[in-house]
Amino acid sequence: MLSCDGRGTTVACPHHGAHAPRPQRVLSSDGRGTAIFVPAHGAHPSRLGQLTGEGLKLLAPLTTLAQLNLTGCEQLTDEGLKSLAPLTALTRLSMKCCRQLTGEGLRSLEPLKALSHLDMTGCEHLTDEGLKALPPLGSLTGLDLSLCRQLTDDGLRSLAPLKTLTRLDLGGCFQLTDEAVLAVFANRK
Repeated sequence: MLSCDGRGTTVACPHHGAHAPRPQRVLSSDGRGTAIFVPAHGAHPSRLGQLTGEGLKLLAPLTTLAQLNLTGCEQLTDEGLKSLAPLTALTRLSMKCCRQLTGEGLRSLEPLKALSHLDMTGCEHLTDEGLKALPPLGSLTGLDLSLCRQLTDDGLRSLAPLKTLTRLDLGGCFQLTDEAVLAVFANRK
């Protein structure tokens, strides 16, 4: 659950079906992005994915946190994403299978100017409006939107201003056409 390399910490929220207990409370935080998580006594895999925006507020002091994996945190909502705004050193954020996210909360990520990789695989309620919030993330090089089936060409075209984007995964996005994908990468040198 914890990886500290002196440059920040990776905090993981395991997805459903994982056998590791989920982090329950922060034991200590030293302001350099280091946190120690203690699993709740008797945590059961069926309770995984219960992390909410309230839980994310505990991470606010970790301003040098570089990577955050929220895979399978199915209770996380657009409102909860506001808690991530202080984490301006984040370079990688995974919100795979956070099924309550629609994209409205993605506007809350605008302060994350260092964010280079965003994974929203399986966020089945992600909409075109959500994608329109991403262009301010000018450092974004990798974006995974696979299995986000509500996305259309209109939303995808809104990614064209992301000139640093070099990796885009759209597997299982059945409403998208070739024209929209070409529009994202048009005028690149």
